[in-house]
Amino acid sequence: MDEFFITFGVQFTGDESTGDIHPYGFTHKDYVVIEAPDLATAQAIATVMFGTQYAFAYDREHFIDDGTKDRWYKDREPAQRFAWKDTA
Repeated sequence: MDEFFITFGVQFTGDESTGDIHPYGFTHKDYVVIEAPDLATAQAIATVMFGTQYAFAYDREHFIDDGTKDRWYKDREPAQRFAWKDTA
């Protein structure tokens, strides 16, 4: 199972006087990890969970390996982790 990284838009400041409050309390400084077999499945899970209230879904190459995490989320751990489970 691979890890995929979901980020949230800059509008989610966590302070209603300066932006929006995410329904699950995430801010633009947070990311979550979804364990899934592929990016398309991770995106489908993110859409079911967050609707349109997330910014991007990344694979490891485009989040960890290319430095995106260190550039925008340095020293931050995932706000939450979710694992896909095949029930078939």
